Amino acid sequence: DGHPPLGWSDTLAYLVLPLLLIAAQYISVQLMQPQQ
Repeated sequence: DGHPPLGWSDTLAYLVLPLLLIAAQYISVQLMQPQQ
């Protein structure tokens, strides 16, 4: 029926959390670099 086995909220969190971690790493790297 197309529903993920964990439920929508758990599946969404499972997919979004890695993206948030990558985004946070990217932002921190940009902030640590000396500004031109």
